[in-house]
Amino acid sequence: MTTDKQNTVLNEKELAEMLGMSSWTIRRARLEENMPHFTIGKRIFYRLETILQWIAAKESGGGTAEETVVVGKLRVIK
Repeated sequence: MTTDKQNTVLNEKELAEMLGMSSWTIRRARLEENMPHFTIGKRIFYRLETILQWIAAKESGGGTAEETVVVGKLRVIK
């Protein structure tokens, strides 16, 4: 893969097509597994080079504990 392709910015559908996955799989990875992305306004984009590195890290051991994000805490309602 050339450097130009690796610097490509893709939307969810384009990334799914390039990786041979469904857009639902990409969306779930973003929401549940902290797949790297960035937003411009309400639109979500992915940099191919970053995604390929993220996938390689997942394959070689699953990443680091720093990737875990706490979204919220449960509270008891009395």
